[in-house]
Amino acid sequence: MPRGGSAAVTLGAGAAASQGKINDRKQTVNNKNIIENRKNLLNSFFLQNITSRLCVLIISIVEKLMSIIHPGDLVTLRGMSKIKEKPLGIVKRTWSTNDLEIIWLNKLLAKRYALHTIVPLAKIEVISGLEYNSDP
Repeated sequence: MPRGGSAAVTLGAGAAASQGKINDRKQTVNNKNIIENRKNLLNSFFLQNITSRLCVLIISIVEKLMSIIHPGDLVTLRGMSKIKEKPLGIVKRTWSTNDLEIIWLNKLLAKRYALHTIVPLAKIEVISGLEYNSDP
């Protein structure tokens, strides 16, 4: 009988040891999950911070460009200022959507480049601007 009793105690100790190892593994997995969640939160915070800063930067650049281009300016497509045959246009008005309404002077070239009367600001380059005086 003593052998059976000691075997039961030995089995109980082994079960407790294996249960302790399982609990340690669960705790390790939980710690890894917590660390991973914290990393994800930090990454999402930094990404949101960077994207908000980029949006502010883009808005400021667009506002600067909008202040450069005025109605009456002679414009062409961006990057075509040195090409001989390029579509030329005069800015008629600026829209609140950062688009420009342009009257194209050479309609055939404008048609060749598939240009419409309302063009995004990013596609336009000023060739010659009007001088604006604040004093009458």
